[in-house]
Amino acid sequence: MKPVTAGPSPEVPLGRGRLVRNAAIVACALALAGGIALLALKPKGDFLGDNGDYLVMLAAWGLLALVYAWNRYRPRAPYGAASRPKTEAFQTKRWRLLLLCVGYLALLVVPISVSQGLRPDPAATPVKHIFFCVLFLAPCALVVGLMTSAIYSKAWGAAVDDELTLANRAGAFRWGFMTFLGAGGLAYVAALFHPDWALALLPAVMGLGVAAAGLRFALLERAAAQDG
Repeated sequence: MKPVTAGPSPEVPLGRGRLVRNAAIVACALALAGGIALLALKPKGDFLGDNGDYLVMLAAWGLLALVYAWNRYRPRAPYGAASRPKTEAFQTKRWRLLLLCVGYLALLVVPISVSQGLRPDPAATPVKHIFFCVLFLAPCALVVGLMTSAIYSKAWGAAVDDELTLANRAGAFRWGFMTFLGAGGLAYVAALFHPDWALALLPAVMGLGVAAAGLRFALLERAAAQDG
């Protein structure tokens, strides 16, 4: 009597879902590019008023956030063992993408936010304040989302987050928390001598904490990928 052997778990077909997701992301990118081109080519009279530029950008970011939310929470079957090569390839790509996002946050977004805090515009409208708030918080959320797989579907997150990833993530968050505490202490001392710096130092403290956690996680994942 021949022994019964279980075959490999069938891989969940990704063709249609991936096409729909990619089409939605491309549509958002085209809408964003079209909005930027429209703002660049618009006549002197702004048809949306003084807040037109910020409203278009906020609408594009909001649409992109809805796409990610739909991809995250829509029902999806769990991934089988046959998807293991794809998860390993994803883990290799994730730390590279995370390094790019951390560099963007620490080297561009944080300095812009600090500059806005040091030189506040008394004539700024609430829409402008919301725009710069989203400009700072969105990259922070993206870094955390990459670390926790929160910007991907729950099924994919369960497939790619193994025990080593969980340990690396915990260590990275500890690193980020210690950086946050150190930067916060320095900012508190600086604000005691220069109270007008308090608003400018707040995004620096938050951004450096998130960037430190993302950088540590990327380096740990890179080391794990090289070790095989």
